[in-house]
Amino acid sequence: MTGAVERGRPGRTLVVRLRPNLDMVDGIEAACAGHGLRRAQVRSAVGSLVDATLAFGGGQRTVAGPGVEILTLVGEVRPGADGAPVADLRGTVGAPDASIHGGRFVRGANAICITLELVLEEWLPEDDDE
Repeated sequence: MTGAVERGRPGRTLVVRLRPNLDMVDGIEAACAGHGLRRAQVRSAVGSLVDATLAFGGGQRTVAGPGVEILTLVGEVRPGADGAPVADLRGTVGAPDASIHGGRFVRGANAICITLELVLEEWLPEDDDE
């Protein structure tokens, strides 16, 4: 996340179901690419992960499953250097032992357990000349 203020407006809304064993970060990026969303925000999500790996404060923690529940999921997708969508996702998860953990979801380390349903809202900046 850049931290800059950006003027724009919402565009399309995409409701997505991601399948088991797909990495959550990769799956969200692929969904955006497949539907032509260059920029988007996660508006809502429900689902579970096999295990969850979260980064925070310079470290990271893996929460062992199976069946780590996604409690909150927020973030945005923006074009990377090559123009492909890059997701920055943060949230909290509930472990099977009822402990709660939070941080940034690490790419390649958050496989979906059953399914993940989410709502993505396209963002159309005013000065988007790409």
